[in-house]
Amino acid sequence: MARGELTGPKRVIYWLVLITLAVLWVFGYLSYVDHHKRTNPRITWGVPWTEWYLIPVKGALIWQERVVRSPSSGPVVYPRGEGPVKVPAGAVVARVGGVNVKAPVQGIFLARLDRMEGIWRYAYLWDRRDQLPPVAPEPSPPLRTASPGQPVGKVIEFPQEIRFLGYVPLDGTVPESIKARSLPVRRDRFEVNLFGEVRFYEIHGPKALVYMDLPWMTEEVVTSRVMELMVEAGRFDGIAIPERSVVQRDGVTGIYVVRGNISSFRPVEGRPIGGNRFLVMKGLSLGEAVIVDGQMAKEGRVQLW
Repeated sequence: MARGELTGPKRVIYWLVLITLAVLWVFGYLSYVDHHKRTNPRITWGVPWTEWYLIPVKGALIWQERVVRSPSSGPVVYPRGEGPVKVPAGAVVARVGGVNVKAPVQGIFLARLDRMEGIWRYAYLWDRRDQLPPVAPEPSPPLRTASPGQPVGKVIEFPQEIRFLGYVPLDGTVPESIKARSLPVRRDRFEVNLFGEVRFYEIHGPKALVYMDLPWMTEEVVTSRVMELMVEAGRFDGIAIPERSVVQRDGVTGIYVVRGNISSFRPVEGRPIGGNRFLVMKGLSLGEAVIVDGQMAKEGRVQLW
């Protein structure tokens, strides 16, 4: 055995001392890092924000339409395309064996038919109101050959008010809007609200069966007899901050606000709004600094610079 080499109990004690020192060093470093994060927190400032409470609603669309029939036999061509396309009254929308087929009225021409023409009306849907929203009928491919009297397309009259029949949840401000006969709607969450004129409604527990005029009449809308739209059920104004700034302390929802170099816990009211953000509607003023990581924050003096 070499001189100075530790053996037996001394060797064990030596390694125990080394391990203990290493653990103490790591513990001390982690404590320093934790203390540094708590006393040198990242801060942020909220931004003004408006959040709309939007409810997706699906229902049936009802409109006036005219079926266009073939006057003869032969191959079918569509000089203006298969649609949807706006056409004036008298416009040539198809040719069957070289014979022109004209639009009977001004409107939107569609070559695809779904076999619900003349059937899909208010009375038909009302009798099946317990089954709303219905499954959208699947249009058939346009005809390539036709015989006399066979439908080769249809024209949806334009202008007209397209009507919507469907169930709307009675959440937020929806009951007041329905009673006022004016329901704020949009086709997606990025659009500005327009208003549907409520012609009739019937309360069914937590929902209302609503029959209303829609504010849109476009080629895209009439490609399906079923539509999903967004109904505005409320508006929330406040200040948006990171969601992780919000913590629960003793059962109270709050944030850590910094004034000068002092951090303090403050109760707030609000709601998550997606995108890892939280909308504070009460308890925070614009321009106040908020600690980003609420879980790491503490009350007292902090170092910001």
